[in-house]
Amino acid sequence: MVENLYGVKGGDAEAVAAALEPVIGHRFEGRDSSFYGDYWAADFGDDVQIRVIPQVDPSGDLQVEDFPEYQVLIYIDGTISVDGIAGLQTPAGVIELLRAR
Repeated sequence: MVENLYGVKGGDAEAVAAALEPVIGHRFEGRDSSFYGDYWAADFGDDVQIRVIPQVDPSGDLQVEDFPEYQVLIYIDGTISVDGIAGLQTPAGVIELLRAR
């Protein structure tokens, strides 16, 4: 499975998800997880999902220790090309590509 990771240095995951909706053409749904905490997800079907999650998990640990300066993480899982995400200005800051796999 392909997984791209993006990050935003500001800490408002809900605002990042709202800024992404017009770019990806899908709405995000708020979800709650014991692993991620409150996060937002957009499902495209066919095993493609975009998740906007807080960097700090409910236990207070970082989700991805390699990028401690980013407070919001955006995972794009599956084979999908989404132009316009890297460099997008959101109320929480600019979205940056952190890792592509």
